[in-house]
Amino acid sequence: MLFTVIFANDCPAHIPYRFPGNNRCFEKGSPNWGGKMCNINPAADPFAWQRADKSCCPNAIPHRFAGNNRCFEKNNPWGGKMCNVNPAQDPLSWQKADKACTYGGCPPGFFTRESAIQVTCDPANGSVEVDLKEGETTKIIAIPQGAKNVKIEISANGDLDLCLRDDFHNKCNKDDHDCVAGFSCDVIGGDGGTKDYDRMTLWFSGDDVSTPVKESIKVTGTTSKTIYLDVIAYATTTGTVTYSWDGIENCDPALPPSCIACPEYANCPGGQAPTCDGSSTVTCSTAAANACAAKAQGTAFTQASAQHLTWAAYKNACVGIGQKLCTYEQLCPCGAGKPAIGKQSSFFAIDDHVSGNWISSGLRAGDIQCQKHTTSCANADPQTKASWCAPTGIPLWGNAWNGATALYCCPAAGRREEDDNILEVIPASQLAAHWKEALLLIVVLLGVSAFAAKALCKKELTHQADAPKADMLSKNTLSTKQQEDASAKC
Repeated sequence: MLFTVIFANDCPAHIPYRFPGNNRCFEKGSPNWGGKMCNINPAADPFAWQRADKSCCPNAIPHRFAGNNRCFEKNNPWGGKMCNVNPAQDPLSWQKADKACTYGGCPPGFFTRESAIQVTCDPANGSVEVDLKEGETTKIIAIPQGAKNVKIEISANGDLDLCLRDDFHNKCNKDDHDCVAGFSCDVIGGDGGTKDYDRMTLWFSGDDVSTPVKESIKVTGTTSKTIYLDVIAYATTTGTVTYSWDGIENCDPALPPSCIACPEYANCPGGQAPTCDGSSTVTCSTAAANACAAKAQGTAFTQASAQHLTWAAYKNACVGIGQKLCTYEQLCPCGAGKPAIGKQSSFFAIDDHVSGNWISSGLRAGDIQCQKHTTSCANADPQTKASWCAPTGIPLWGNAWNGATALYCCPAAGRREEDDNILEVIPASQLAAHWKEALLLIVVLLGVSAFAAKALCKKELTHQADAPKADMLSKNTLSTKQQEDASAKC
């Protein structure tokens, strides 16, 4: 069935005002039209001078489906990446759960990571000016997992130190260095050089104190996790940062690596929770905390007996029932320090960019509610890190938490819209039953498949034997020799 949906104005949520009788949308409406502007269909604009306008679809997902809020990466045929210019107000209910288009920023529910360089999915190179203040650390770039062949150099007329860190070696301060590469760092120190670290090949130029100061960091190949590059300034000056990378693997242009889910913001005061509008500004409030708490407490779960499984086994168990491990945001909608959904276990396995990561429910005394294990390791003292944390920040207890008593699974992509908010807890004591059922189903399916394949094979041989031959006894009857051949082949 073909049908057309007429939208109020076709404008995206962040540029909502359609100029009367025109394809242009504006950030500010009547009487003072202005601000950001985009065009809902510049290629077909009746005004020739507007055909060079920026499309209301993002540059990386440029094709707007006719009469629809969706933008696509490809239009012949339609496909690739997809986003929605205004999912919250989409008149098609099944599209309200679409990922919102982003336009150089982040969608609502996320905040933009503060750094001098914002990473994009595509290959990039360029330079930026950075104001440096004596004694302070400036965030230059968060290099995401999957970044290829990254090169960063800084030059300035004043003393400074490049400092590469991760979630394990995570301190780049004037008087406190616990870092991966740079002056007084743990993996590559002030002398510079090349080292392999956590499946990455890193190179540091070495500490430079001669004006103009120049220091460089390179990652050859692909980054295995997110790493961060800072600059520690020993003089107030301006630095020039040049950068390049060859693209990001498995990167979604609609959600750039610089976008961080709102619950991961950890700087709200006690009793407050974050609200994020896509910018780098995050608002903390008690109202948001109350809303999150209501959401977190809205689902009841069943207490289960203990069952010790690895992170991978929990993940496979979810896949076995057609679901997946829950993300941090699904289990902890209010962020770190706020209640987790359920407390059947001290730690829960989560679907995270760090494979093998867990979160704390706060069940044990002293644990922080909804804190990732990688974060706990990043903030731990050296002795605790050595005895408790792997280099990636996942636990040294072999990915198997001895206190785990329940498994949380969430709907996998592609489920019905009404299922999107369903959260199901599978008691660990019941996992064996699920695996037995799955195994039995596989055996039955294999048996049926084998029987069907054999029947099809014999039918095909019968068809071949039906061809006109002088010695055929009957058109629908196989000779004894043909039956023997059929049994051997099938």
